Amino acid sequence: MRFFLPAVLLTMLLTSASYAAPTTLSKYVRCNPDQSECTVQTLRLTIGDRVGFFNDNNELAARGIVRSIKGSDRVVKILEKYGRIERDARVEAISKNAKFRSVKSELKLRAGGALGYSSYNVSGSMSGFEIGGFAGWSQPFGMELPAGLSAVARAVFLMGSQEIERTIVTAGGAQVTKETFDMMGFGVLTGVAYEGFRSSAVSVRGEFSFGGAFTSASLGSQDLADEAIKDAWDVNVNDGFNILVAGRLELLYNGFDKWHPSFGAAFMLHGESSGPTILLGLVRDIE
Repeated sequence: MRFFLPAVLLTMLLTSASYAAPTTLSKYVRCNPDQSECTVQTLRLTIGDRVGFFNDNNELAARGIVRSIKGSDRVVKILEKYGRIERDARVEAISKNAKFRSVKSELKLRAGGALGYSSYNVSGSMSGFEIGGFAGWSQPFGMELPAGLSAVARAVFLMGSQEIERTIVTAGGAQVTKETFDMMGFGVLTGVAYEGFRSSAVSVRGEFSFGGAFTSASLGSQDLADEAIKDAWDVNVNDGFNILVAGRLELLYNGFDKWHPSFGAAFMLHGESSGPTILLGLVRDIE
């Protein structure tokens, strides 16, 4: 008797849990390019049934109704779409007026800017500043990218200054010579970005981009066009064109509707120099 009551309670809990848990009908979905119609592989739906497409965060991406049957496939007409329907979306039977948390609509365009403090290894550690802006498209050239992914175009303005010392040893002894290295450049980059946890109060955005910059670099009275002088002073930035490669990781606060304050860090290769940057910026959703 002492084992009977716990067994009954356990059975009741398992039974109630089975009724409360949603019934997944399929996790194999194929949609046409504009996702106005999707094919679901299941034998548990019939014409007229209403279904919901859910992502891994249990958010509703779309509602639809079964219009036709082709063997084990059910053709679903999409009635309402809140976000991209993924190929591995969870499909469940739902009622017409059922309430669910829906996917945050995909933005076609967003733009932002940031101010950063940098440290580059140009013949030592050189402090500098970065001012930049970007635009990101989730549907570049009409092609819809996976959720969270976007194509990025970025422009940056870079500047910095540093005093460099060089010790010259002669028969008369060691002589220390100092020159001031100044750098100013404007660059353009393109790449891809991914934003995760977009439905949370704070989302995480990563970006990888590459491009080039036209840089004005000078070293006091020295001629940086002379490779021997550049090597002697260990200057690793060209006075002219330089390749740029950058990676960024930022946190975005999502509590102000279309405006998102951001804080993050970047690491950039500028010619043969490199260094980290701390960034503070603002991002705005356009459409």
